[in-house]
Amino acid sequence: MVMTLSGVVNGTHIELESETGLPPGTLATVSIEERKLSPEEIDALIDKTAGIWADRPDLEEIFEQIEHERRVFLPREVDFDSPSGL
Repeated sequence: MVMTLSGVVNGTHIELESETGLPPGTLATVSIEERKLSPEEIDALIDKTAGIWADRPDLEEIFEQIEHERRVFLPREVDFDSPSGL
């Protein structure tokens, strides 16, 4: 039996978008073809993630804390002539 299914690779696992109907433990051979996202799929992902923090009442406080930490923890100097870079 041959099936063509789509899925997402997560390390050594592939999460399929639909059930195979095969019982657990069934041996299978997998051929992988990378699929590029269409412009519409990219737009949908952006729409899905862009407003993820929209309902956070503490969002302004979070960004104020980030800005504060940027001022407190100043970047260190790097000596590019030193073998270790420190």
